[in-house]
Parts: sequence; structure tokens; C-alpha cells
Amino acid sequence: SNGGIFIRGNSSINMSVNGSGNQVFQITQGSNVTTVTVDTLNNVRHVQVNSGPTTTVPGAGSGVVYSMSNIEGLQGTIANNHTTGGSNPEVLARNAYTIAVDVNAERFIRVTGNLQYQSTPNPALPITHPTNVVPVTLGLLARDVRLASTAPTNLRIDGLIMAGSESTSNGSFYLENWSTKAVGTLTTMGGLIQKARGPVGTFSGSGIVSGYAKNYWYDTRLADFPPPYFPTTGLYDRLSWRRLAMSN
Repeated sequence: SNGGIFIRGNSSINMSVNGSGNQVFQITQGSNVTTVTVDTLNNVRHVQVNSGPTTTVPGAGSGVVYSMSNIEGLQGTIANNHTTGGSNPEVLARNAYTIAVDVNAERFIRVTGNLQYQSTPNPALPITHPTNVVPVTLGLLARDVRLASTAPTNLRIDGLIMAGSESTSNGSFYLENWSTKAVGTLTTMGGLIQKARGPVGTFSGSGIVSGYAKNYWYDTRLADFPPPYFPTTGLYDRLSWRRLAMSN
């Protein structure tokens, strides 16, 4: 009841938001489709395989989706936090997720379409501003995070991306057909960590020839609200300090 979603075998995941504002994961493996609806407000999950009966699992879980194998397709919308609403909303239940695969086994995540928050944060505003309270945070963790050759010409990804680890020889965030894809724009709202820099396009002089032009924005909320169980430094940031006089 306190665990996450555990996937064996290759899969594709589509994320969506239902009419109650709950996060829905549609996990496809061959002819089987497993639908997991996470109701953080009522602290339960509803699981259905294909058109079979729905099972209710107590607990909204850890917020982690972990696959032993590749996630061959990932796209969709990440549900907002449940809030009180109004001009000064308070969070009633958070929706935050980390989607991870086995990094040391060189598993990958392929982004096949827009992967974006239901509401868009604004990094120019304080993290306590209502605009930044409603959206959630998302993390992706894999040996490689790939952008599919079939991804939209203009692609948006919201979330914190980590490709590779200290124990891997490589690991990149890249576009599969970076040298041939039609020119477009890749917009990210989050952060990017990679063991080796990966290509998303080609340039000639100051002009883009193929693939994506970058429109990257850092989501300042990640310092205070990282995705669940996402690797962090464990260190503190010094925001201010004051020198005190020694007492006798």
C-alpha cells in the first residue's frame, strides 16, 4: 500500500488526468493495458487490467514508477496538486512522480510526445506564488532519456531529467534522429543532468539545420520540492548568513 508502481518487461506509458483531477497511468505491454488511477486526496489507487474488474489498493503510494526494463514510449499530462482553490490556494494532497528504469542495466526511457504539467509553473515568480503552488514536479531517471524520431516537431517536456549515473560509463539525453529531423523547438521546464552531453539537433553558424532549437527553463521549485525519491546532493544551500560577536 505504500509502494510505487513496479513494471516487469518493456512497456509504454500514457499519463492523463481524469474528471476528478486524479493522475491516470495507462501502461501498455503487448495486448495488455493496465490502468492505474492514483487518488491522492482519498489515499487510494484503482487498478484495472484491460476491461476486467477494478481493484482498489489502499494508499496512494510512494509516487515512484519503476521499470526493470525499457519504457519504450512515454507521454501525457501530469495532474495538478489537489488544492483549496481560490486566489491563495493551499495544497491538500500533492501529485508528484518519479519515473525510473534500471540505470545500471542500461535501460532507457523514450519520450514519444508532449510530457507536460496540467498547469504551467512560472520560474519568474516565487515558489509560494499561487501559479507555482498548483503544478506538481516530475522526475525521469534512466541510463538514456531519448526523444523519439516520431516526436512532434515542437515538443514540450516538463520535469527533471537525469541520464546516467556515477556508476555508468555513459548516459545522455538526446534526439534519436537529431541529424535528419525537421527543424522545431524543444521546450523544457525543469532541469537536465546527463553523464555525457547528447545531441538534439545540428547547427550551421547561428542557424539550426535539423532537429530541435532549445528553449530550456529551470524550474526553481525543484530545489524545495524535488520529485519523490529523486537523487539529490543531501547538502544545504546557504541562503543567508550573519556574523555574531563573540561573548566573554
